[in-house]
Amino acid sequence: MSGTSQAAPHIAGAAALYLQMNPGATVEEVRTWVRSTAISDSFTGAVPNNQWGYGKQRIVCQAGDIIPPTATINFPLNGARITGNSVTINATASDNVGVIGVQFKINGNNYGAEDPNSPYSINWDTTNAANGNYVLTATARDAAGNLGTSLPITVEIRRGGGPADCPPGGNGSIQCPITTV
Repeated sequence: MSGTSQAAPHIAGAAALYLQMNPGATVEEVRTWVRSTAISDSFTGAVPNNQWGYGKQRIVCQAGDIIPPTATINFPLNGARITGNSVTINATASDNVGVIGVQFKINGNNYGAEDPNSPYSINWDTTNAANGNYVLTATARDAAGNLGTSLPITVEIRRGGGPADCPPGGNGSIQCPITTV
């Protein structure tokens, strides 16, 4: 196949992306953008030419917001011991454009629906959770679909008593951090 028939769908897609970001663009503005964002290299040689046209299109660099949001779990703290039947998980998130929502995960699985409202939180009903360690993360999503996941924190569900020197603290369902021996 010749270069023209291979390039047509790619350039049409690039033009569609440009028009999505610039809905009022004229045909000449789209043409100028397509030509100005093309690159040349050792394969294309000097461009424009009959084989490569204006060069290789760099669509990924022109697709808009490519910066992922950030997320941080603020509560519970890493190493917390949960003794009650529920705990509220709180997170913050930010993005260069804007955060659409935050999805909380427990052991890598989505927990509840994505929270679209800051401050981001969800109540974790631990009534049926077995004693043991659980890994919590929060994944922020922006309008471009970029995802950013918090650093994981580990909490321990512990019911049935604990060491006498580890009294309940905070909201009554969180005890002292797990100690590593």
